Formats: sequence, structure tokens, C-alpha cells
Amino acid sequence: MTMLKRGSSGEAVKALQSILGLTADGVFGPGTEAAVKEHQKGEGLDADGIAGPDTLASLGLYQHITLSEGSKGKTVKKLQEALKIGADGVFGPGTKKAVMAFQKEKGIVADGIVGPATLHHLNLFS
Repeated sequence: MTMLKRGSSGEAVKALQSILGLTADGVFGPGTEAAVKEHQKGEGLDADGIAGPDTLASLGLYQHITLSEGSKGKTVKKLQEALKIGADGVFGPGTKKAVMAFQKEKGIVADGIVGPATLHHLNLFS
């Protein structure tokens, strides 16, 4: 599962910082954490300062979202609804099985991990 938090670095952090209107140095420090918390509060998300799937989706950073067993939240619920399975917002074994079946059907590597290719085929954010 994608989680950008204090100490993270790289291109995904730069993209996050840019969208939040910060200097995009690619290092997730206290300023980035504070900006993430502020954004989360405005979106009605848990303001923990960690940019997980729901925060990334709310910012339009879909290409940086990865969902797998153990993921939780609105984005997982949206995934489950798209797969037409019970939508409780918790990515468990049943969700993984449904993801793998969908991936096989679409000719994607059936690993049960929802990354950009699977998200694209699901049209979750169109």
C-alpha cells in the first residue's frame, strides 16, 4: 500500500508537494506533513499527516496509489464497489481473490495488488 509520510522521499513526494503548493524538494518533512494534515482536514479525512490511498486520490495522484491486502478506506470501498463485491472498505482475502480474477480477465499480471494498470482498467477515477 502506498504511504507517503515523514521520512519518505522521491518523485511521488515531489508530486505531492507540488500539488499542495509547497517547494517540491522530494523530502517529506514537517512542512509537508503539516500541509497534508491541513488538506486531510479540509477533505474530511483522518488528519494523520500520512498520504495514503484516500489522501492521494483526493489530490488526483492516482498514479501513486497501490492497494493490497491490509489496505483500508474510501478508495478500497470504491474498488470493491467496482468489482461488485461486498464493500466494507477493508482489503481482505475476498477482495484479493476478486482483484486477481479481474486482473486475469483483463490480461494483467494477476498478483492481487491494485496498481496503476489495474486502476486504469477499473476506471475508478474517471
